[in-house]
Amino acid sequence: GQTPLSRSCCNAAIGACARGSNWSLAIAFLGRSVSDGVSVKLELSSPDAVSYASVIDACARAAQWERSLALLQEAFDMKLPSGAAVGAAMGAVGAERAGQWQRALPLLARAREMRLATNAAVLNATMAALGTGSQWESVLQILDGMKKDGPLPNSISFNSTMASCSAAGKWQAGAGLFEDMQAQKLVPTAISYTTLMGAYGRANSW
Repeated sequence: GQTPLSRSCCNAAIGACARGSNWSLAIAFLGRSVSDGVSVKLELSSPDAVSYASVIDACARAAQWERSLALLQEAFDMKLPSGAAVGAAMGAVGAERAGQWQRALPLLARAREMRLATNAAVLNATMAALGTGSQWESVLQILDGMKKDGPLPNSISFNSTMASCSAAGKWQAGAGLFEDMQAQKLVPTAISYTTLMGAYGRANSW
């Protein structure tokens, strides 16, 4: 018989599927038989947290938000959750075409209960998701919480918050965040400047 692939090889393959948005092949590694496009059934006998995070990422990139959430729940049930898995699922519900931004805060609450929201990436994904729903006040609250209690915000955190404020017409708040970003010793990125200029442009404040 064939020698089974190691977990590390399978995880690498799943990661490649994620980068190629081939969610149906990625999910097959968890032993799922998917009717649309996959005829061979592959199975990873003992998936780990990396396996689930990578499969969820593949589904998220392909706008399969329902599958992403179902797999995240499965990872929770199997006690294989990770911040990366939560972040990927958050990206899935936060995609504009998914229109599921309202699921972001309950998902964040669950992640906090399981102590999975201890890195900026999870909170950044939450802010991006809320931003698609014009929830700029909630985004600001998360940023304030990061500054007070950690994890420390990074440039992505500030850019997401600035974008949310700009989209809501709160250009003064966006300008204040730009200054705050520099006060936090963070170097503004090209996105920071573009967002700031867009905010001023909307307010006709040049």
